[in-house]
Amino acid sequence: MMIKLILIANTLLPAVAACEIPHIVPRIVYPGEEFHSHTWLSAPHILVVQILHIGWQGREVKVVAPSSRFGGISMRPVCVVARVENIIRGKAVPSEITFYYFASSVVVPRNQDLNPGSRYIVFLRDESGILRTVTDLTSSEILVLSGAHEQSELPVTPPSAKVGGDWNEYDMSDAIAYVLFTPGVGCDSAALTERLIDTIERAGRLLSVPPEYLVALMRALRTNSDQRLRTEACSALLGEFRLQDACIDDALRASDPEVQRMGGQLLARARSGEAKLLRDLGEDPLGVAIYYGDSRDFKSALTRFATDQRTAVRRRACEILHVLYTTAELPQCDGVSKALPH
Repeated sequence: MMIKLILIANTLLPAVAACEIPHIVPRIVYPGEEFHSHTWLSAPHILVVQILHIGWQGREVKVVAPSSRFGGISMRPVCVVARVENIIRGKAVPSEITFYYFASSVVVPRNQDLNPGSRYIVFLRDESGILRTVTDLTSSEILVLSGAHEQSELPVTPPSAKVGGDWNEYDMSDAIAYVLFTPGVGCDSAALTERLIDTIERAGRLLSVPPEYLVALMRALRTNSDQRLRTEACSALLGEFRLQDACIDDALRASDPEVQRMGGQLLARARSGEAKLLRDLGEDPLGVAIYYGDSRDFKSALTRFATDQRTAVRRRACEILHVLYTTAELPQCDGVSKALPH
């Protein structure tokens, strides 16, 4: 059976003739080891690329895990040729690059979905004069379904333009989120709709993208021409950030029966979750703001609930805000009663 799997893997990934075999060694995150967002964001090169070619390159190597219970892992280098579309972090690179990673040689490699023609955000480092992924075996790229973007669009400032001259993780995570969720040239709306929630969770968990910025990007999608993408963004606002947005009403008025059905489900979920949200806001507003908002700006995070479509939620958020800030600082609470509903 193992021989058959090896043959399948080699058939699916033929060698790329343009690649040279570098002297590199695997870098593996073993089960139980920690893998933080800074591992990704500290990569010297963070690029948006379009895959041109991918294939096996070099001989199989075997790595023995520190703990014998995991045994040895047989791997082979994989060579990827890609066209660079955007630079999120790093020095200028050629318009076409080659990078490498190690994949298991006894199963279909984890990067088999690096399909030629598709776009990815890749996290690369330098080793022996070539570019490498930050880890091997575990995924270190993010599929981009939003299409192509101009470099000038990205909300990232090069170190040369900053005081201190270093890259800012917030800038990089915001730029990554912008690329993932802002439709560009050639956007695959259907695929983006299907994977929107999963991509949000990955961006927030692995890359520490501030929830407040993700909320802004989801709200920006409300004007997209694709009705189902708009509704899925609305679902994300409710499911990921506990916000009942006006887009639910838009879905209920949609001409598409399926979108109407989704709108009805969202409204039911918003109503059923209202009591718990009110309780959480009353008992632990800081926790709600940090978990569902921006830990760098408590006021901004909590003010978001002052624009919720549920009257009781708006009142609760504004009551808390009025304790901490002056009325002049809270234009979102104009016309909202300071008294809690009974």
